[in-house]
Amino acid sequence: MAVSGTLPQPTPFAITTAAGPGIELVFASFLAPSEDGTFRSAVLKRWERAGPGHYHIEPRTDLLFSDGSPATVDDFLTSLGAQGLKPVLDGPWIDVRSEQPSALIETALTTTLLFKKSGERYWGTGPFAVTQADAHHILLTRRSPVPGRIGAVELLAYADPRERFGRLLRGEANAALNLDDRQLELLDGVPGLRVARHLGPNTFTLFINPHRLDRKARQALLRALPLEELAGIGEGDRCRAQVARHGMGSVPAGGPLEILVPRVTVGWERAAIAMRRALGPRGGKVQSLDPTHAGQILSKAEFDLALAYDGAQPFGLVGNDWLSSSPSNWLHYSNAVLDDAFLRGDEKAARAELVRDAVIIFLCQAERVLVVDSRIKNPTLGYWNMFESLPDWEVAP
Repeated sequence: MAVSGTLPQPTPFAITTAAGPGIELVFASFLAPSEDGTFRSAVLKRWERAGPGHYHIEPRTDLLFSDGSPATVDDFLTSLGAQGLKPVLDGPWIDVRSEQPSALIETALTTTLLFKKSGERYWGTGPFAVTQADAHHILLTRRSPVPGRIGAVELLAYADPRERFGRLLRGEANAALNLDDRQLELLDGVPGLRVARHLGPNTFTLFINPHRLDRKARQALLRALPLEELAGIGEGDRCRAQVARHGMGSVPAGGPLEILVPRVTVGWERAAIAMRRALGPRGGKVQSLDPTHAGQILSKAEFDLALAYDGAQPFGLVGNDWLSSSPSNWLHYSNAVLDDAFLRGDEKAARAELVRDAVIIFLCQAERVLVVDSRIKNPTLGYWNMFESLPDWEVAP
């Protein structure tokens, strides 16, 4: 599987990096949202919401880590504590509390992965185990081989989306994620490859840094930029736009605005260039960077404008990033009106305030696209865990 950018070590804390497709095959989350809003779990026997910021969970007792050791209650407690939760053993249950508002507890459990650490290595309970790993490739092998099913997954890192696409065409990789519409058109009729699609929980998003631009300037930019056009350029025809067309206002006066974009798809880079044109004299440099490097700049709020994915569903996931009190509020954003709406559980008011304050603009719901070797008979993508069905993919002889 060809990916763009350098690969970090495959740990349970690297799920949002280029190594993500491999991480979810090795480590399982405590809860996984379904499209209908319910939850599933591969590591819990039962779970109950006991109140604001409070859950009761009962671990499964039949899980084995990939080193062969059983998953113990202590492993569950350690994994929960690593995400800032406060677990206390209560008979067969674990009482889990969060000091954060109630909107965050479910989200915290969806981003908590069960792991065991031995020395510098992490072990998971998923169907695959890490065999080799460096900045350029990660090799995963199936823990229990099954005839006619995939036995190994290797992530191969390339410098940018164009090189990744070229390697796929040359047959040096059997799969690639996040190809844009133009690349998919070029693959039409290419023997040996097929396409799998599924809508996911993320959105293609515009970020406007509130530490560099005040509210009046942000709102003016929101009116001036052709948001629907940018959504279509970035995500193509598969984009389900969530914004009005706009582009009718005037760009506020000021200096050049730099645009940050992770080097994930060619479409994102084109959208960034289109946004620079729309900004006219205020259009500054487009920084197209390795996703890991871009993520570091985002987390330090060292940008003017940025295009990237952000979680829009479930509702708590949005609050996890934007509530003033949240440890995941990487932009250190504070908005009392937004906080109040989240604490009341008023999703409509919270989303309206995000739009009004013009800090984060959800452009369109993203469709996951995987190009994969046609010898795989039934490749399907999941809603939350993208490769949850990969162990069941059948391979033609």
